[in-house]
Amino acid sequence: MANLWNWNLNRCETLLAVSGGADSVVLARFFKQLNYPFAIAHVNYGLRGDDSRADQRLVEELARELGVDCFVHSSSPEALAMSQGISLQMSARHTRYAFFEKIRSEFPGRFAKIATAHHGNDNLEHFFLYVYRGNQRVAWRGIPAENGDIIRPLLGYSKEQIYAIAVENGWQWREDGSNQKPTYLRNKIRHWIIPGLQGGLDFVKEFYELSLQQQQLLADSKPKLLLEWERWVETDKENDSLWIPEKVGNFNWLEEVKMKNFATDQLLSLGFTADQIDKMLGFTVQTGGKILGRKYTAYRTRTGWKLFRKLPKFLGGKLEITRASYQEFLLWKSENTMEKSCNTVFVSQWVQDMNLKVGSRKTGDFFLAESGKKTLLSDVFIDLKIENYLKDIYPVITNDMGEVIAVLGLKIGEKYRITQKDSSCFRLDFIQN
Repeated sequence: MANLWNWNLNRCETLLAVSGGADSVVLARFFKQLNYPFAIAHVNYGLRGDDSRADQRLVEELARELGVDCFVHSSSPEALAMSQGISLQMSARHTRYAFFEKIRSEFPGRFAKIATAHHGNDNLEHFFLYVYRGNQRVAWRGIPAENGDIIRPLLGYSKEQIYAIAVENGWQWREDGSNQKPTYLRNKIRHWIIPGLQGGLDFVKEFYELSLQQQQLLADSKPKLLLEWERWVETDKENDSLWIPEKVGNFNWLEEVKMKNFATDQLLSLGFTADQIDKMLGFTVQTGGKILGRKYTAYRTRTGWKLFRKLPKFLGGKLEITRASYQEFLLWKSENTMEKSCNTVFVSQWVQDMNLKVGSRKTGDFFLAESGKKTLLSDVFIDLKIENYLKDIYPVITNDMGEVIAVLGLKIGEKYRITQKDSSCFRLDFIQN
């Protein structure tokens, strides 16, 4: 198996993704024969009815036979596909890897790696798939044997070799009938192109070796490219987020092929797919759009991409209201920027006797000018060019009518601004939960 000497699989437990197919069954049995500690994870998508249930039973029986833990998740990827506007295959992939990460989070430190059963034929199919899509770099690089915490130990084996090993040892597996249907491009490559190659087994092996060479070339140039990446990409470790600019001034930092290739690998390690990365680094998604990755969600801004592992949100809190003098307001104002404070705001006596509350924005919230003109908060956000992912973070102070008194850190309603005519006013302090 590929790269075993680098992964220390005998020292740390590995989480194996097992579908019940020949490749993942062979992977599990290899781990057992080599005495590598592992557990099994299986996702039942329910897409094939009784066949899906039979797959699950086989995997559970395999885990019992091998004496390892088996984690099972039942899911319906259609709902996610519809809600996110993505393909069924992409939805299933998100569901699968989210489940793997959930297991790891529930058992901190237990699983050092996640192992999938991709083999040499998958690697070759990957090549033709990305040649067809016009992405030569991803095509020739092949499927990485290692991508962050994900490893693929069977890439050096062809599908024929895996089936031969399973048959020779009498190991049972399940066939997924959907893999035979020419509905998906990958299946067309699998059944119409790969079989037509002369010396199919050698071709799979030769491409695997070529792809390893490409991966090594990328690895050799990594230190220099990493410095460039860190120069242009802003990383916020406290909030676990990144900002990837489209350009820096008039400078296109991704123009050089090597840098774009490196950026692709960085984003792959963050859990995005090659197709998603093409859209991200091509900056073809409209402002306000988002891409849901396995680990991070990317939000398209006016100047690039903002990536969050966990989207910041309004955490709630309470509002403390105290009467203050005009002099107190002036003293506070001399030390603070009035509309940039995210915790405190001074407003006029207009709020007296009002029932004020603080929360995140709501549909229909509005500012009311002294003339009586209403302006929707949503329009104010647009005018101020507030990014979509930030709009739910701002604490919004409203009255019972839905009128916005102030958006902390952003804007105070015209009616509630303090003037020299105000002998007293009110101080509103937001105490976050």
